[in-house]
Amino acid sequence: GAFPELALKLLAEMELAKLSPNVVSHSAVISACGTAGQWEQSLNLLACMSNLNVQPNTITYNAAITACGDSAEWLPALLLLSRMQERNIQPDVISYNAAISACEKGE
Repeated sequence: GAFPELALKLLAEMELAKLSPNVVSHSAVISACGTAGQWEQSLNLLACMSNLNVQPNTITYNAAITACGDSAEWLPALLLLSRMQERNIQPDVISYNAAISACEKGE
């Protein structure tokens, strides 16, 4: 299974070591949190990226949408899909499939 606490710890260690976590490292941690059912933590990480001058990409949003969908949180998933378009980040088939899956699992 995923170990989101360890992934978060490693992300923090990168910053302490004066290494700049990039979009890949953030996307991986967002995915780890989502796999562990911590969709809110995934959204928090996504929100914090702009404070660190790290621009999320389609993969980052897909990880966050999937995190929401895995927890049957369809509304945040749809809001993320909409936000992608507002920010001129092109959704792909995975983006839409993840949002559709969230709607399917939601209540």
